[in-house]
Amino acid sequence: MEDLKKRKLEETGNGQLHASPSEDVEQLRSLLDPLAKAQLVDLLAKLGSQYPSIAEEIKNVASADPAHRKLFVRGLAWNTTSEALYAAFEVHGEIEEGAVITDKASGKSRGYGFITYKDMQSAQRALRAPGKLIDVGIIFLSIPHP
Repeated sequence: MEDLKKRKLEETGNGQLHASPSEDVEQLRSLLDPLAKAQLVDLLAKLGSQYPSIAEEIKNVASADPAHRKLFVRGLAWNTTSEALYAAFEVHGEIEEGAVITDKASGKSRGYGFITYKDMQSAQRALRAPGKLIDVGIIFLSIPHP
């Protein structure tokens, strides 16, 4: 009896059956699996431009990945502290984590550090911003590669 109810709910107006949502997902996965990365990127870009909800989901997934929010900062002066680095970069957005990498023996800056923003847009604003001077060091930014 339960199966009959389920079947009636899945039936369309023209008498054809729809697959369950989990079957739909699996069918889509099997269609997408053989596609190359470039094809998937093109497809998602096209769908994202046509459907705002898809664009928003793409942004949310990308922003959740720290690789899109973390910046490598080099060219720091030897006396630069994590606090100074943090203060220089918080103008671009809320920072999740920021640190100057220091020498364990001397405690002085090794000339580089990392800033991780809470969202991807802040990291991109920081990348687009003109160079900074912190403690007389010239700052260079990049996204670290794992």
